[in-house]
Amino acid sequence: MLMRFRTRAWAAIAVVGVVGVLGACSDVKDSSLCPTYLEYVETVASLEVDALGSPVEAVELVDAWLEETRKLQSVADDRHTDEVDALVVALEDLQRTLAAIDPDDDPSTYEEAITESLADVADAAVAVDDSFGTDCNPEN
Repeated sequence: MLMRFRTRAWAAIAVVGVVGVLGACSDVKDSSLCPTYLEYVETVASLEVDALGSPVEAVELVDAWLEETRKLQSVADDRHTDEVDALVVALEDLQRTLAAIDPDDDPSTYEEAITESLADVADAAVAVDDSFGTDCNPEN
């Protein structure tokens, strides 16, 4: 049960990471915005979701994602603020949820909370991708 849940949960994070690659900016319209967004996309896509085996490893993955997201905050200024802030909040919530897991607990005690947190992260990540893709897409 726990392994099936982990596989499903981390597959969701992997999909969100890959979604970002699709909208990566290749035409630099802003000297800091698009390169930082591209770095964010590459880092999130490179996170080794399949190698996760414990909540501690999951927290480390979320930490890396959060670090890249905070870099976006620093260059975005007033642009994309709502989307990036929402992703930071969603990642921090997921981080807290994962940190609170006792490995000895029955997965049914935390499965719903993780599923909800993952859905929030996925929604926020797609919103960030859509928002930054507008400024960093070479076709715009």
